[in-house]
Amino acid sequence: MRSQLRLRVILPVAVLGLLGLGVGAFAMGGPPDSGAAGTGSTTVTTTAKEPPDVSLDAWADQANMLCARASSRLRAAGYPTTPEQAVAFLEKYLEIARELDPALVALGWPKGERAHVSRLWALSAEGTKNAGEMLEAMRANDRALVLRILGRSEAVVTESARIMTRLGADRCAEDAFASADPERGLAGALDDNRVVVVLFYAPGSAYDTIQAREARAGAAAGGAGFLAVDVSRDREVSSFAAAFDVRDAPAILVVKRGFRVAVRINGYADREMVAQAAANARA
Repeated sequence: MRSQLRLRVILPVAVLGLLGLGVGAFAMGGPPDSGAAGTGSTTVTTTAKEPPDVSLDAWADQANMLCARASSRLRAAGYPTTPEQAVAFLEKYLEIARELDPALVALGWPKGERAHVSRLWALSAEGTKNAGEMLEAMRANDRALVLRILGRSEAVVTESARIMTRLGADRCAEDAFASADPERGLAGALDDNRVVVVLFYAPGSAYDTIQAREARAGAAAGGAGFLAVDVSRDREVSSFAAAFDVRDAPAILVVKRGFRVAVRINGYADREMVAQAAANARA
């Protein structure tokens, strides 16, 4: 059962595993002169000049705006559920990231934060290289290589999201597929699926990043829809979380049509556990 689940989901969900919680963890994407899409070639460039009078808040606001636009385009590409869709999704991701690069580099860095922004550029160069190699491995249907790339990408994802959050660019560390209106998002997901896996997560948390990847994979393997809810969005999430008595993150609910909770999981759950819970709810 476990090996079958891994074979069913590894190619489509590896894309989102590589990207962490969506476009955010690799928001810097790589320097402006990174290699062509689909290749692992990359060059770290740190030639951006610090604009005058750039405050941390101003930098974060601009970065968040750019990341929000990129996330919107990523959502338009659609969540991949097949190997073919995963390849197309990663191609689109690389296209978006390379368009985003010059705009982010042009922001410079807030006063006193040059070291952290330079570190982001280095991490993003590594992330772009991993993404290009992942795309080639997926095109070749090389599952073993996909897993190896995914393994070495986790640390990059985690550190990138942590730095972005530290600098106040929260939108650059959040899930591109998280609904701004959880109630509407769940209703829509239940229109398309008899069962939906709902993950409540905190952006920028390494623990929650891993849980998000596992929950997505489990939902896909169990034939369920998936909805990620960012608990840091207090106004949008508080009433929704209260309705389901969710008090901590990460937390997973397996919800059936009629907004009936079939399974509740507090804390970490791997993909097999989520898949089995989703499959049981569908039965």
